[in-house]
Amino acid sequence: MNDPQLALNKLSELGEAALQASNEAEKAAIFAAVHILCTGLEEHLPGYKSENLERARWSICALLGYDTDNGHSQDQHLSWALASIESLKGA
Repeated sequence: MNDPQLALNKLSELGEAALQASNEAEKAAIFAAVHILCTGLEEHLPGYKSENLERARWSICALLGYDTDNGHSQDQHLSWALASIESLKGA
């Protein structure tokens, strides 16, 4: 990965797209893309910063139905994901 900021921007776009995904194929594609981007970003985010990345990944996966939502709405998960990503953009 050459540009972590570009990857974070794409991760935000995927979070927004996750909310709009209308079928399982779209959800699976977004899920896979999120995991690939997060794996690539991990090497650029030392220590506590990686916790925000994991929060973003979990929230996007939860709103897609690939992880437990713990009783929270899709909108709440998107909000958490985007907040975590934004905090990383300034890192």
